Amino acid sequence: MSVYWSYPRRILLRKDVENGICDVCNRSSSVLVRSYHTKTYGLSYSEGGWIHPLSPYYKSKESWFPYHPQPGGILYHYWQTIALGKEQEDQAALVIRRFLNRKIPGEQTSILTFGYDMDNMKARCWYESEIPFFNIPSDKIEKFEEQVSQILNASTEVKKNLRQAVRNAWLNKKNDSKGDLTFLDVSFLKDTENSFYDLIRNVQENLISGVADFAALKETWLKLLNESACKLFDQYADSGSFEFENIERIVEAKKNLKISNLGSKTRIILGLIVSEKTSKRNKK
Repeated sequence: MSVYWSYPRRILLRKDVENGICDVCNRSSSVLVRSYHTKTYGLSYSEGGWIHPLSPYYKSKESWFPYHPQPGGILYHYWQTIALGKEQEDQAALVIRRFLNRKIPGEQTSILTFGYDMDNMKARCWYESEIPFFNIPSDKIEKFEEQVSQILNASTEVKKNLRQAVRNAWLNKKNDSKGDLTFLDVSFLKDTENSFYDLIRNVQENLISGVADFAALKETWLKLLNESACKLFDQYADSGSFEFENIERIVEAKKNLKISNLGSKTRIILGLIVSEKTSKRNKK
């Protein structure tokens, strides 16, 4: 049961000696459980305790801890961790690692991900999603992971640029308010999710067919990320009350958003060539 229901506290059942029908299995019993109480120090899922077979793990200060769903759901920025893991950083779930060691058939495979977003002992939200798994020959997997990392890191960079641009459009430089902009991250990831999986499928096909150049695919991805960020910027930057809007600040923020998205830093993340013109534009 602990595979599907976590035990952050020890659960002790109170058994009553009485005849009756069990509400769970509908069978007659002379001992029924009507209540329970909890104690601290339940089942540990971290390194040194019990490794949960369905959970990916991350490394922090030389120890491994299980991932938990976060506000916004299980979106594609977790895909590499869930499907592949990252050497020295993340480990895919035990069931995924065992699956990877088998001879995988050519047909498409999916991974069902699910879990509660928890705030300490309080369940905030249940999330579940089905994500594609791409079958990669063992001799191509290292190159595939490299390309996926670059693609995801570029998305993370543009997402960060969008958040900063909207903040700059809403607030003057002297205002250091720390608002929650998680909704921007979620909107951006959902808007680009289908394109991400299409891109990964193209990377897979290129690797299998022996095509080693991914520049064109990543140029298209960079363009798409920028377009999505600009679209969402327009949607949210003008969403406030008119009397608080500053058109000059909004225009400046969007201009800087484009420069950051298409600039040398993002291109380097993607492993793309940085032109002299792009480099100079970023230094201004």
